[in-house]
Amino acid sequence: MEPVYLDLRDELERTLEPLNLYLSGEVWPWTFEKIEKGQVPPHTRAYILVCPYGEQSKLGAYFLQADGLSASSLEGGVLKLRCELEHFHRLELKKLSTAFERKLLDCPRVRQFKFSENLLEVWGMISGEDLANLLELA
Repeated sequence: MEPVYLDLRDELERTLEPLNLYLSGEVWPWTFEKIEKGQVPPHTRAYILVCPYGEQSKLGAYFLQADGLSASSLEGGVLKLRCELEHFHRLELKKLSTAFERKLLDCPRVRQFKFSENLLEVWGMISGEDLANLLELA
């Protein structure tokens, strides 16, 4: 059985940057406070804890291990994961069409984009080829 990712980030962070952008597998929202209070997930699975920078998840994994669970942490957290996997693209455009902007907003592999002074900057798990295809479809 695959391990479950316990996402220790707050709700806003989980909403703006879901772990499924970078990882495949089951993700459960959890909090470090629950772990501190002894509220642990079921003992039937292995868990990988994830937080923004890796420190909180490392401590949380130690607590869960002390409670007899199979637990580890994602070293460096989401920040390291993002740095290792995410792409950054720059495109020169005369204007950003509403249709292309909508495509960017709807694309789950685009985390963020900015357009100013004829320059589009895009961050996310999207390849240059896929970005060009979105532009053609718009």
